[in-house]
Amino acid sequence: MAKSLKVSSPSEKNEVLKAVREVGGTFIDVTDQEILEAVTMLSKMEGVFPEPGAAASVAGLKKLVEKGIISSSEKVVAVVTGSGLKDITDVKNVFGSPTSVEKDLSVEELFALAQSFYKL
Repeated sequence: MAKSLKVSSPSEKNEVLKAVREVGGTFIDVTDQEILEAVTMLSKMEGVFPEPGAAASVAGLKKLVEKGIISSSEKVVAVVTGSGLKDITDVKNVFGSPTSVEKDLSVEELFALAQSFYKL
């Protein structure tokens, strides 16, 4: 999971550590399950299909709020880059097979079908 983040020796690690320390920032680890939950949440709530590495920022933000490190009332930016289409191997089991839609659905039936995809 999040193969784009699995780098044994990041090339800019010293610069990143320095920048985080200068602004009083922090790091937090997230599990594969937390990343998958973030991918699902972003897909359903925002219409964004991120790669797992990109969703790690949202998984980390959620965890920081749950731990009380960041207040839920604070304004925070979580950068989400990288399309989920880049590597669907890890997330394809979460979303399942695509749903076929009959061309003769009424507006009401189509609306009900669309709503079924957005239940969290």
